[in-house]
Amino acid sequence: MRKQKASGVITIYLTLTLSIMITLIVTTIEMARVTAARAYSERVLQTAMESTLCDYYLPLFERYHVFGLDIGYGSNIADSNLLIDEIRKGIEVSFLPTKDDPISNLLLQKKSYLICNPMLEELSVENIHYITDLDGEFFRKQATSYMKYQAATEELEYILDSVHALEKTEKANQKFEEKMKVEQEFMLIDKDILKLMELIDGIKIKDNQIECKNGKPKTIDSFAKKLLSEEPTMDNALINHFTIFDSLKDNYINYPNQLISLKDSAKDVVESYRTAYENAVRQREQELASLRAERADMLKESKDKPCDTTKIDARIMSLEQSPITIDIYVLDSLMASCNSINQKMANFLNTLKVVKEKASQALSLVQKIKEARYKAQDSKNNFLDGLNKAREEIGDVLYEELSNNSEEMERYSNPEEKGIGIIKDIVSMEETLIQDIKVLEEVERCVLPSMAYTEEGYDAWLSKVNLIQTSLDHYKLNGLAFDYSGVNFSEEKNSILIAGKSLISDGLLNLVLEDVNSVSKAELSQSELPSFTAKKLPEKSSQAENNIKNIMNTEDREDITTTGVGKLGTEALGSFANSLVEELLFQAYENEHCTYYLSEDYKLGQVLQYELEYLLYGNMSDKENVSSFINRLILIRTIGNMISVLTDANKVREASEFAALVVGFSGLPFLISVVKYVILFIWALEQSLVETAAMLLDKNVPIFCMKDDFVVEFKDLASFNKETIIKKAKNYKTKEGFLSVGYKEYLQISLFFSNKNNQYYRMMDIIQENLRYEYEDSFRIRNCVVNYRAGAKISMPEQFFSLPFAINREALSIHGYLYLAQNTVSY
Repeated sequence: MRKQKASGVITIYLTLTLSIMITLIVTTIEMARVTAARAYSERVLQTAMESTLCDYYLPLFERYHVFGLDIGYGSNIADSNLLIDEIRKGIEVSFLPTKDDPISNLLLQKKSYLICNPMLEELSVENIHYITDLDGEFFRKQATSYMKYQAATEELEYILDSVHALEKTEKANQKFEEKMKVEQEFMLIDKDILKLMELIDGIKIKDNQIECKNGKPKTIDSFAKKLLSEEPTMDNALINHFTIFDSLKDNYINYPNQLISLKDSAKDVVESYRTAYENAVRQREQELASLRAERADMLKESKDKPCDTTKIDARIMSLEQSPITIDIYVLDSLMASCNSINQKMANFLNTLKVVKEKASQALSLVQKIKEARYKAQDSKNNFLDGLNKAREEIGDVLYEELSNNSEEMERYSNPEEKGIGIIKDIVSMEETLIQDIKVLEEVERCVLPSMAYTEEGYDAWLSKVNLIQTSLDHYKLNGLAFDYSGVNFSEEKNSILIAGKSLISDGLLNLVLEDVNSVSKAELSQSELPSFTAKKLPEKSSQAENNIKNIMNTEDREDITTTGVGKLGTEALGSFANSLVEELLFQAYENEHCTYYLSEDYKLGQVLQYELEYLLYGNMSDKENVSSFINRLILIRTIGNMISVLTDANKVREASEFAALVVGFSGLPFLISVVKYVILFIWALEQSLVETAAMLLDKNVPIFCMKDDFVVEFKDLASFNKETIIKKAKNYKTKEGFLSVGYKEYLQISLFFSNKNNQYYRMMDIIQENLRYEYEDSFRIRNCVVNYRAGAKISMPEQFFSLPFAINREALSIHGYLYLAQNTVSY
């Protein structure tokens, strides 16, 4: 029997093969386990994060339809650690189930977690975004998303219609603004011409018109043309108006006659002194003759006897040696006469000094006018070019009104044109003033000695006086001429402007509300408002009212400024940050959640009643906000009404006639024009006051006030008051139709045109304060999270063996494997 040998080759080979197969299987299982654990962990993290978003602030959603996770959790300070704790709880429920938890019991039954057995090592939250972030965009997106399902924007379609309808008014108002600005430049020239009249001709000017009394102009004592070389006449005084000359004729100085009179008086004094001196000499000679005769008699009586003549000889010698003395009373009289002459001469020289000052001031004004003519050229050209281009847009009627002073603009701004306004020849006027100032400076340099009654004193004084007179003979008036032919001396004051200024002195709100005390007195506290934190400042409450006052003061201004009306209109048609649809949706959101002045359904828990007005202005009180909007509404209505009166020939004619009467000159076109426009503005303003008062009574007005729509007449302007406004407003018949608007419509238009980012934050102000008032005082909308990102480091123990070749060393931990799960969640 044959012996068999055993071989282990197959066994070893099979063992090796089996080991490799088992290793591959286990490795595959371990890798699948790691991959499954990662996916499971990310899903758990996402679930936990989404669970935190379910804890949104319920009152915020129920009342304002906005989601926000308040991570203050009852405190007024946001704490991201509390958010991390909530996420951790959600993760641990899945990772570490307990028997006492129903959800955990479900996990225990399935035991699906056992294959992974993950552990949370580290959890962090980053990139937290609050509802107030991104300049309010997070809030806007939620608000507009809500409104997309409400179909509430249809009622706002009139805003777009109104924008198109207002485009023509905007363009017309822009051109009117430009004309007012360029005419102010020329008006300042006219005002300087009035000042020149006072400096050169001595006609008193007050409030840009000749000041009159009893139909005659008032005058001042000192002026450049005060000096005449002959008796004053209309011809040599260069005054072509009898009434003006009649008022001035006693103010002129005929300097040759005055100087001759002073020289004659001085000569008389010297003659008087000479006579007195001669009389004194004659008297002394008589006294000496008498003494000598007495001495001769003494010698004759003594005959041959000695005679003592010592005393009488001494008297004779003393009298011979004594100076000639004039009677003290005579000398006092002569001295008084000299002092009088010196005083009159001093007064005359002082008059010359004042005349020189007036001439110097006049020269400065002339040079200022010449410079202003050059500067006005560009403004004039730009305005007229722009006006011609806009003719088709603004219409022929308004074009004719705005271009009616174009010829005068050309004449005023042309340096080659010698005549300007009522100045006949400004070039000659400048040359004459320069020459006359030189003459008066020469006189000023002449040192005049005091007049004395002696021959020497008189001769020295007379020599200087003659020199002064010779110098003054070169003082000329040629060129210092104005054309007074168009002057009238009405004492009519601008009663319309006075009444207009008085009307608005107590504020516009008081004029259009019958009972101002009925306005809500509710206020906000500013310190923790989102808009305050974001540095969204309130709008200037008094801007519109200041613009109105600024226009009324145009005539009194000494600088060039815009009226502020055109600028307000231009801002209204600005660009939008978001799409038009988005803007309308957000405005619809505001309308659904906010009340305004005429609302009848104020909600409980409202801190402010006029919330839409707050969105516009952001002031802390209802009264400030509604007052600001009403002021703006009045100004907006005035803009449209101004365009209406400018295109009404009858209204323009009435205003022009009154302006010419007030100014008193036909030769100062731009001063008259500016006064005319101020009167027309007051007319437009008073009409807008009635319309605004009517809108506050819930009536509608036409967006364009046509000629027949005006309820204020010219005769009403000077006596307009609150009683008249309220009465006309109550009688105002509401206008219905496509372009008919009321208080709410103008509020919507203004919101549509105003800064959107400011509105976002002010809307959040309202939300926060109302919820604080009604629910929790600790609520702060700035603590409401809308999205965030979280990262979790998760470990998992090794089940079969480690996979160092498959796992990065950094992903290994003492517990086995370590990996990072990240996710972002958002409302």
